[in-house]
Amino acid sequence: MRKIFAALTTEAPVSPGRALMFETCLQHYDNACRYRAIVEQEGPLLRKTRRSKMSHLHPLLIVAQREQDSFERLALKLSLHWDGFIDSGMGGYPDENEGATAD
Repeated sequence: MRKIFAALTTEAPVSPGRALMFETCLQHYDNACRYRAIVEQEGPLLRKTRRSKMSHLHPLLIVAQREQDSFERLALKLSLHWDGFIDSGMGGYPDENEGATAD
């Protein structure tokens, strides 16, 4: 796990706290995927209660969304968020000194 985290970040060395935070982040992602898979297997996203016949979201769908939110929050804190300019293959941000002349 330390190798994965080191490859994803430019900070060195990886502190034990950040490594634990990264592990927790991945656990939240795995949980969200697992819960969504269960919801897909079980069928309808909306369920009616027996008594009142009111429609409610599948309970695991709500839990999956909370896990996804936790994953995203931790990924942002670890600076693992998607940057469209850098991650889209456009080559990163332009150099601030590019095009400057030394007069």
